[in-house]
Amino acid sequence: TTLTTEGDILYRDGSGLQRLAKGSATQILQMNSGATAPEWTAKPEGKTLQIVRADATGNTTDSSSTSSWAGGTIADDGTAHITISFTPVSATSIIVVHATAPCGIGGNDLAIGAIFSDSTPKAFVNGNGNSADATGMSLHASWVSGGTSAQSIQFRAMGCWSGSTMNLGDLRGDSGSTAPYGTMTIQEIQP
Repeated sequence: TTLTTEGDILYRDGSGLQRLAKGSATQILQMNSGATAPEWTAKPEGKTLQIVRADATGNTTDSSSTSSWAGGTIADDGTAHITISFTPVSATSIIVVHATAPCGIGGNDLAIGAIFSDSTPKAFVNGNGNSADATGMSLHASWVSGGTSAQSIQFRAMGCWSGSTMNLGDLRGDSGSTAPYGTMTIQEIQP
């Protein structure tokens, strides 16, 4: 077997030398399913298209009462702790958000933090505190971008079940800010 076309590859199998015609510009070379010969295949999906990160600059307080949300949905409410204006590259990509912060509660209550995309809640978590105890909030959310328009993605302090004061970025419920105050990372992944 000889090579006459630029880009072709010569390989050996059980019966001798074989020619593999060159692949296209977007293909990658890998072994076939039997692991007996190389073949050109489509590049794998799932690569990261972009990552954006922001830190909170201080303490965020909210004392809304959240008990009315029981059995329903989370209201478009709360106070933004971190906001990122995020523009997806693709309408079909997966948006993955991770947000974390220390959280203090000013009473014996359940504090709620949430991730929003514009006015839509994407994830929330309850943190339990007992009279100025420290707790922490760590949230994860993911969704299909649905378009390439800019979205305002927020990590919000949503208040407490009974209306006690909650403080994101604070180790206690006394509004005493404690650096680092929290972070939010957004990753866009190819589907």
